[in-house]
Amino acid sequence: MHGIAIIWTDFKPVKGIERGLLQINNRPTIEYVLEALPDEIGEVFLSVKGEAEARLYNEIAERYFARLHVGRGLPMTEEVARLVGDEEIDSFIILPCDAPLLNKGFTSFLLEGTKKFSAIIPRSSDENCYYLFSSYRSREFVRACNSADRKQFDSVVNQMNNVLYVKLSALRVFDEKLNIFMRVNDFSDTKRIESIMRQSKS
Repeated sequence: MHGIAIIWTDFKPVKGIERGLLQINNRPTIEYVLEALPDEIGEVFLSVKGEAEARLYNEIAERYFARLHVGRGLPMTEEVARLVGDEEIDSFIILPCDAPLLNKGFTSFLLEGTKKFSAIIPRSSDENCYYLFSSYRSREFVRACNSADRKQFDSVVNQMNNVLYVKLSALRVFDEKLNIFMRVNDFSDTKRIESIMRQSKS
């Protein structure tokens, strides 16, 4: 299986700083995400908004042997479909650049699940889907994206068969407190996450 990872970076900056470049323990947040990827991932793409953002992430991309994917201003589903349209890509996982508490157990589960299901999507009790922490078979995703009237994830996924929605409670096996879904939205979050990391080491 040729699986790839797409790290999405196109989020509102925090006081002019790209989300993935916010520092946690003197390291860019995105590095923690990259280090949480499964060993089986064949290729990593950093999906960035434009050329300016590509320059900001270029050093990290080179260090982690990742490729930069410069967006065209399309909806996320269309950007992803364009990126994974290569027939050699069997499956992919998509993750946000600002979730530094991800772990390999969870990301490996996502990738492994695409052997049996067309998509693996975490979902809360109120049916909120975590599309930025999910995985897909590439061909099914591209077909669904081409078929959907609207290009939001809900509409695209509704065109797919054999989708597995996973309750968040079932994912506590990978992280009891579900910190894997914690994202960095401001500077106070970086301090909070640093504290969680310290506690996990003690």
